[in-house]
Amino acid sequence: MNKIITEKLVSRTLQKLKKIDDLHPYVDKIVKNLILNNYNFYFVGGAIRDILISIFNNTKLKEIQDVDIVIETNEYNKIVELVQKIFHTEKDIHIKTYPQFLTISIFVSFKNKTKRIDLSIPRKEEYPYPASLPKVSIGTIFDDVYRRDFSVNAICLRYDHENKIYSFYDPFGGIKDIIEKKIKVLHDKSFIDDPTRILRGIRFAALLKFKFDQNTEKLIKEAIKKNIFACLSETRLNSEFVNILKKGKNLKQLVKLLKKYKVDDCYKSIKELIGKFLIYANKIELKNIKDNKIKFYLRLLFLLEKTFGKVGILETNKLGVFKECLVKLNITKEERQPIYDAVKIFAYGQTRKLPKWIKIYSRVFKRKIIKLPIKPAKLISLGVPKQKIKDVVLYVLSHKLKHLSNKKIKSITLKL
Repeated sequence: MNKIITEKLVSRTLQKLKKIDDLHPYVDKIVKNLILNNYNFYFVGGAIRDILISIFNNTKLKEIQDVDIVIETNEYNKIVELVQKIFHTEKDIHIKTYPQFLTISIFVSFKNKTKRIDLSIPRKEEYPYPASLPKVSIGTIFDDVYRRDFSVNAICLRYDHENKIYSFYDPFGGIKDIIEKKIKVLHDKSFIDDPTRILRGIRFAALLKFKFDQNTEKLIKEAIKKNIFACLSETRLNSEFVNILKKGKNLKQLVKLLKKYKVDDCYKSIKELIGKFLIYANKIELKNIKDNKIKFYLRLLFLLEKTFGKVGILETNKLGVFKECLVKLNITKEERQPIYDAVKIFAYGQTRKLPKWIKIYSRVFKRKIIKLPIKPAKLISLGVPKQKIKDVVLYVLSHKLKHLSNKKIKSITLKL
């Protein structure tokens, strides 16, 4: 790529960075302070990848959820102090530091979502044994890029404080791979060090409509032949499946790749759920749903109901069944709550003040919420035994009874 083309590409990338509408004001504050303090820094990761894809394909930039910036310094604590100084008056900001990983996460709260800016200093990773969590230490910018999964995610847009210019730092040819639509690992031990990269690679290949390069495909097959997934904890493995539900697109192709590399066989603790995903992937593509959070809950509840059965009238026992599966999926307590709320809505026939995603679920999957003709609390107050409550409600529904006197309820209870 000649100098003029590269300069134009840098310019267009910077323009697109400014179009990350909601995050841009916060990124801009960080950048101005880094420049003021004479730091070299690098934009890297998914944001740069997606910007370049939108430029080469001449398409609208999709919504960016997070921005990664690596700051060229060994002084982690100074960066923490700088970030705290920049945002100390911001109410919508939550800063979390991870000194063991040499990173800082800045969570920005908007009306219906939270986005993230990740700052770090250059890191080096070493894996003591296959599929282990890495030991992180201070490194060079090359070390930091080398620790990433694929070349398309290892492209850096560098600011040089001495010359006051931006340029690309792309030691693994990620820009070329974007143009050629390739997914390529950075070194031959990549999948041995971290087998979850196979699952991420499959997700990226489907999402971006890219193909694995020849060497990467060979390395995937070799790693699977060595049964590398057996070295992974169920927690890490299942978390990658949750990422598919949250971020996955082009699910039909994704399922083909899972089957091609026999990755679906590695899921033991959630085997039934994975089986339903393989069958219904096309149905839960949900292309018209733009909100990823809503899409995630639609997909998740649909698969839970397909795996364990629909939530019926007064079937609150599904709470325990669903919870067991959600815990295996390593879904946080906070993220599980909307599913628990949905169980109660369908079990108790709640029809008022429904969450938006439940309304969509009901419409998309033709899942009617049946309003209860009488509240269980009323039956209990009339002395109906708890074990008979469901039978009474179902009897009233099946016979379409509307006028229910206390005498009539007692009569139905005796019949049952």
